[in-house]
Amino acid sequence: MIKWLEIDGQSSVAVARRFARTVATAAGFPEVRTEEAVIVVSELASNIVKYAGCGRMLVQWMPHARGYRLAIVASDKGPGIGDLALMMKDRQSSGGSAGIGLGAVKRLSDRFDIHSTPDGGTIVACEFLAPGLGLHPSIELAGLFLAHPDEDICGDRWQAWEMPHGLRLALVDGMGHGPQAAEAAGTIIDMLESHARLPPSEALGNVMRDYRNIRGGVASVADIDASRGEIGYANIGNIASMRLRPGEIKRFPTRNGFVGNRSAEPLAEAAAAGRGDYLIFHSDGLKAVGADMLLPLHGHNCLLMAAWLLENGEVLKDDVTIVIARVHGRRTHAENG
Repeated sequence: MIKWLEIDGQSSVAVARRFARTVATAAGFPEVRTEEAVIVVSELASNIVKYAGCGRMLVQWMPHARGYRLAIVASDKGPGIGDLALMMKDRQSSGGSAGIGLGAVKRLSDRFDIHSTPDGGTIVACEFLAPGLGLHPSIELAGLFLAHPDEDICGDRWQAWEMPHGLRLALVDGMGHGPQAAEAAGTIIDMLESHARLPPSEALGNVMRDYRNIRGGVASVADIDASRGEIGYANIGNIASMRLRPGEIKRFPTRNGFVGNRSAEPLAEAAAAGRGDYLIFHSDGLKAVGADMLLPLHGHNCLLMAAWLLENGEVLKDDVTIVIARVHGRRTHAENG
């Protein structure tokens, strides 16, 4: 699903349910796990219709170093949930319906989060892991994307690779949009993977030197070392990158240029990464995000934060991708750096 699915009645609930079943089955989910994902999608879509009247959903795959995961997001601008603790009990419903309830949605999901306010509506974010896939022990990771409104494919690509002490994360925005942009971004991601043993700046520099496609792209790459409490960062072009801590946002610099311009060199920088820190990448389809949007979200999981930014940020007429990682590793001295 490369665009929001509008939920405004039982027919759209059925569409969401069918789409979730198709995606989970195609990914090789066992029948029981597929039906559990379908149940969650059906419950969330039905809740939108019952309590908010209308809203929208995303159901899409997220890449990961250890495989793929199913992301399920439901968003509405309804009245919000007054007593969230009560509503998290199985089969509890503010409308007296016979639904399974948010408690069961949480129990069926491998990762779950919810954000609800009286004046801002509700966002629910759920993850389902592919068979045999475990969560990374020290770094949480999630990302969502939307295609340009006039296209059927997103020209951005993101990927993560497992490293000895953490993860490498990359986001590439192919120039323009549509199939050619997607092809360029995919080629750059593949080339970055071939240099995974090198530091981010060297890996990106080698890709810039060797890339031969007519259409280029912009990229940010980061290694998150949870054991040492460090981020190694490299960039070329307008991918926004930042570290979020309570009360603080550090914005990483960018360097003018693009992959495909062999006269340019990537920018390199290092920063501390303490327990609870977020690293956020987003392409330029999302207008610059201010502290007033990010800081209140601290503590929520990465998928919900990405969904909230897609729903509430200023999304331009372009491809947009948001990728967020959070450090769950042990506390290190670097948390003060």
